[in-house]
Amino acid sequence: MKRLPFLLFLAMICTTVLSQSCFPEGVYFTSQQQIDDFPVNYPDCNRIEGYVRIEGDDITNLRGLSQLTSIGGSLWIYRTHPSLNNLSGLENIQSIGMALRIYNTASLTNLAELANLQTLGSGIIIRDNAALVSLIGLENLTSIYDLNIRDNAALVSLKGLENILKIRSTCVIKDNGSLKSLEGLNSLEAIVQYFSLTSNSSLNSLDGLENLERVGFEFYILENDALSSIEGLKSLGSVGWWLTIHGNDALVSLQGLENLVSVGSGLSISYNTSLIS
Repeated sequence: MKRLPFLLFLAMICTTVLSQSCFPEGVYFTSQQQIDDFPVNYPDCNRIEGYVRIEGDDITNLRGLSQLTSIGGSLWIYRTHPSLNNLSGLENIQSIGMALRIYNTASLTNLAELANLQTLGSGIIIRDNAALVSLIGLENLTSIYDLNIRDNAALVSLKGLENILKIRSTCVIKDNGSLKSLEGLNSLEAIVQYFSLTSNSSLNSLDGLENLERVGFEFYILENDALSSIEGLKSLGSVGWWLTIHGNDALVSLQGLENLVSVGSGLSISYNTSLIS
């Protein structure tokens, strides 16, 4: 029994040592050497208090960041070397205090190494990632502030977002030329403000939105050339201000809106050249 207080004291010391934080103002990695040197220069730091920005065509891997468990600000990854095709090194990150922003990566194919990410204080921006095919790796997130998925030419699926129940602000899915459905958003029940589905040229259905019940402000479905069905909206009951369905040339029916009982200001349906009912 006399040894217990000492062991507890020792455990507290070890926890303190192993949980040191650094960079309250954030850190900007612009070279592979900076990333490789991080565990040498800051061996006890696993919590970065500020932001983390990773940018540079010299950066080929992120393995030097494997000791990190949390980031207090936003995580930015952009304009990286074409050989950076995964996020190996970020497997231990459990929380990001603000936003996750990934854009202009040439070879990144998925986000699998973010599988331990459980909390995100703000939103997700995934934009201009030419090789990205899925969002697998984000499965532990249940609520986010906003979602912006745009200009990802190879993205075929939103799988990875299956557990998100609510988007607290806006959702924009735009100009993803290979995206055929919204499978992956299957648990989503509400978007508090604005929802835009725009110019996704291969999107042929809204499958994946079957549980969406409410859009708090505006809902736009615009110029999705292959969209032939909106039956995936079968649970949608209310749109707070305006619902616009415009320029979806393959749309042949409005089936899917049967349960829509409230649109705050109006419903606009225009220039859907194949619409017959």
